Amino acid sequence: MEEISLEKYNKMKEKAVEYFKQNRTITSPAFWEIKITPEWFNHIEWKNKNHKRPIKEVYIRYLCFLNTEYILNNSKLYQEFREEMQTFDIKRKNKKIKEKKIVNLYWFVAIVNHNKNRVKIVVRKVDGWNKYEFVSIIPLWKNNWYWNQLFFDNEEQFLQVLEDATKKPSS
Repeated sequence: MEEISLEKYNKMKEKAVEYFKQNRTITSPAFWEIKITPEWFNHIEWKNKNHKRPIKEVYIRYLCFLNTEYILNNSKLYQEFREEMQTFDIKRKNKKIKEKKIVNLYWFVAIVNHNKNRVKIVVRKVDGWNKYEFVSIIPLWKNNWYWNQLFFDNEEQFLQVLEDATKKPSS
């Protein structure tokens, strides 16, 4: 696949932002309602607080994000689960404090391109909060028992199949 131009990247980002503004919640058979918070932009654009992801990778994540509603609407069960402790900044009496909470992470997996590629959607539920939140979308990864790594050996075909599979039927 050719390099993603900055103009093409910016158009895809605008589409994703517009989609986010119109769809703050997604209805899911697994959790009824999943909220999309602005925090997902950070995970899609940044690997960590010091390293930004390559434009090509972010472009594909935005493209996949536009199809999260389709994937979550058709996923009745989550495929993976993990429970961990995470630190959150919380306001208490007009002060920001750091507080540790138990977080349940749920992964929904969509398999496309004739079982060659997968898209993983991460949803979390923080202990004490009464909502499920969309956290991230992870396209094109190889899975081994001990590591996950993104790979891009068949992007063009993957993107075409993803677009075709997630198009809403015209009425």
